[in-house]
Amino acid sequence: MHKRGINTKGFTLVELSVVLIIIGILISFAKPRFFDARMHKASEFYNSLLSDMRYAQSRAFANGCFVKVSYNTSTKTFTFEQDASSNCSGNSYSAMTSPLGAYSFTTVADANTTVTVTGSLPLYFNAKMALVDDDDLSSMTATNLTVAVSDSDLGFSQTMNIVGASGYMYEN
Repeated sequence: MHKRGINTKGFTLVELSVVLIIIGILISFAKPRFFDARMHKASEFYNSLLSDMRYAQSRAFANGCFVKVSYNTSTKTFTFEQDASSNCSGNSYSAMTSPLGAYSFTTVADANTTVTVTGSLPLYFNAKMALVDDDDLSSMTATNLTVAVSDSDLGFSQTMNIVGASGYMYEN
C-alpha cells in the first residue's frame, strides 16, 4: 500500500517570495541606468546627426548643388545649408529644410555630450556626393571628416567617418 504524502511538486510560498525580492533588488540597480535620459540624449544626437549628414549628401546629389555643413564649437551645433543661388555657384546659402519645409536641419548636442570633430568645417557635399573643403569648383579638395560623440560618465561613444573623395560614411 502506498502512504498518502504531501504533494512535493511546485514551489513554496517562501521560495517564490525570495525570488521576487531578489528580482526587485536587481531592478532597483538596473532602473537608474536603463532609464537615464542622458544616455538617450547622446544617442539621439548621434543618430540625428548621422541621418542629417546622409540627407545632406543625398540632397546635394539630387539637386546638383552644394550643401554646406558647419559646426559651432561653443554651442555644439551642426548646421546644414543648401546652395540658394540659381546656378549652383555657391555664392548664397540658406537653411536646408525637409521636402515639406517642416524640419530645419540643425542638430544640437546636450551640455554633457562631448563632440570631437576632426577636419575643418565648414565643408561642402558636392553633386558627386563627395565632401570637399571649398564650394569653388576650381579649387576644391576632397576632405575626410570624423565626428566622435561621447558621454564618458555613461560609457557612450560613437564615431562617424566620412571619406571625402567618395562620400562614403561608416561608423566605429
